[in-house]
Amino acid sequence: MLLFYIMATTQNTINTDNNSLIVQSFKPKVKPSLTSYSPQSIKDFISTIDGFIGLSSDVLDLIVENILIKKYHRGEYIVRHGEKGDTMYIIGDGEVIIPVIGEKFDNIVFLTTGAIFGEMSLLTYEDRLADVIAESKIVILLEIQRDKVELILKKSPQFGQFLTNLLRKRLKDNKVTDQYIGKYKVKGLLGTGATSDVYSVSNVLINKNLAIKVLNHSNLEKGHDLINEAKLMARLTHRNIIQVYDLQKVYGTIGIIMEELKGFALDTIISERKNKGIGFTYTEILSIIRQIAEGLSYVNSQGIIHRDIKPANCIHIVESDTIKIMDFGIADRINSNKLFYEEELKGTPSYIAPEIILARIGQSLKIDYRADIYSLGVIAYEMAAGIKPFDSDNLSEILKMHTDSTPDWSRLPEDLPDGLTKFIKGALIKDPETRLSDWEHIKYLLDTDLLNLHQEKLIDDKKEKTNNTSNDNLDTIRKSAESRSNMKGFIEVMSTIIGVNNPILKHHHQRVAILAIAIGKKMGITSNELEGLEMASMIHDIGMVFIPALILNKSDKLLDQEFDIIKEHPKTGYDLIKGIELDLPQLNIAQIIYQHHEKINGSGYPNGLLGDDILPLAKILCAADVLEAISSDKSYRKAQFMSKAIEEISVNKGILYDSNVVDACLELFTENIHIDIFG
Repeated sequence: MLLFYIMATTQNTINTDNNSLIVQSFKPKVKPSLTSYSPQSIKDFISTIDGFIGLSSDVLDLIVENILIKKYHRGEYIVRHGEKGDTMYIIGDGEVIIPVIGEKFDNIVFLTTGAIFGEMSLLTYEDRLADVIAESKIVILLEIQRDKVELILKKSPQFGQFLTNLLRKRLKDNKVTDQYIGKYKVKGLLGTGATSDVYSVSNVLINKNLAIKVLNHSNLEKGHDLINEAKLMARLTHRNIIQVYDLQKVYGTIGIIMEELKGFALDTIISERKNKGIGFTYTEILSIIRQIAEGLSYVNSQGIIHRDIKPANCIHIVESDTIKIMDFGIADRINSNKLFYEEELKGTPSYIAPEIILARIGQSLKIDYRADIYSLGVIAYEMAAGIKPFDSDNLSEILKMHTDSTPDWSRLPEDLPDGLTKFIKGALIKDPETRLSDWEHIKYLLDTDLLNLHQEKLIDDKKEKTNNTSNDNLDTIRKSAESRSNMKGFIEVMSTIIGVNNPILKHHHQRVAILAIAIGKKMGITSNELEGLEMASMIHDIGMVFIPALILNKSDKLLDQEFDIIKEHPKTGYDLIKGIELDLPQLNIAQIIYQHHEKINGSGYPNGLLGDDILPLAKILCAADVLEAISSDKSYRKAQFMSKAIEEISVNKGILYDSNVVDACLELFTENIHIDIFG
């Protein structure tokens, strides 16, 4: 594998039959030849070469001790195409040529004094990609072999930075041949960090864009952390968590293959807003914090603590308006019996929980998911107040603030939504035992604020539009249209919230709506009734959002008290919707949601209604809900055939389910009408 350091380039093209021959000369700006072979002369010479610049004197001494000096004559092959290599070369004096045969054109590359080639053989056992031939009468080369590099690395990990620089230069700048990390074609360098580089790559076989996080060679001792990160993240599949696909050994280090995120880190967004004097709207804060909370609650439910929640590790994906949590490098498994004593501080000082700090200074403490809640509280405070709750240029002072100081609550806006205020103040409690620590309650607080803000916006919009008209007849028509538009907008917001909290539930709503509309049309209900039925179907189980995930996702039979909690969801949904129907009370959306689990024999819930006491549209929704539920996967069983669902409502026609509704269902499916509820 070859790297060509481009100091200055002149290029000429010669046409030869079907191909073009490109002649490239790479000459250093000012690079005197190596005239003396003393250790000091060699050290002075290489210290001015890219890749070596910045290495300490001790590391340079180690390199010089392990360098071989060789002389080549014009026409002599230094490297052969296809052979295995284990040596990197630095041109001390003279010039070499590299013929590179390409698909569209051939290259002849000239390298001169100070250039490096063959360096990838220090990192990989792959075949050489081209010949290298001595062009000058005499060429002096400084050679470093792979086994010597391993010795240098053991004595001085800092030398690893040299290897990382070589790899970075190769993958980022070399245009002679396509570059690969394993089977992944490199598209570019996305970013560099203190311990790793991230490259944009593509899997050419399946045409999928990905990213690879490559551990720097100077941090190989942290390979365990990267492996730990990959193992933990490979278990996680959630829309608010970056997806990890694989772990590979690459170029003498380790790489994690993950999804490529096209967005901006939250710290960048916060910084840009601050520089422009633009704050976040309360809806923006709530949406961002709510999504991070959703991701963290999932992570914690999988027995993992992130331990480094900060804006830099939260990426906003612009296209989908989604927040993704990344970087699980110091994450740990939750162990209720484990006490932590930290020899080194792990985490970011401005966002670190007090218990992690105290564990470092000698107190053995239990560190669990509540540390993540604290960090999220810091982010929420920062977004709302415009400053961090604790900040200083002095590390010790910041840490002491986290353990001893109270945030300046006066910096929070007076009109900050109540739920968000309660979350911030509850999350930043020092003692984890009294800290706000119920994820479901946290999400409830944030969701309530989001709903209230949306309702206020609808009312404000309605008032503003009403005040701008003087024609009563037109106003009546307009208000009716607005009511439907606003209600649909509200339904969309609710559906989005449901999707964040429970994507499976959102898909259930969508499929039930398709079935319900098909049944309603078969029964010949009016267009207004169809509209109300569709709206109710899209959020009929919204009350489920507030039921603990442990109950919703339980894989065995529910206890009586757990089922009692489940039975509360129609009333919860009704309470959420009843005050937001605007000018559309005739659609009875809230009541339809309230009654969708009622059965005509009085055995349903929550009120045990009988027969005609149940709204006709609620009867349709009930049947559609049953059909979809039976034919879909549940946490406690696999999906059954639709024929089984049809059998359920047929057997209970006139007992549990309205006869007219059942007849419409049977007609739909016996007529072989295609109803795509799984598209």
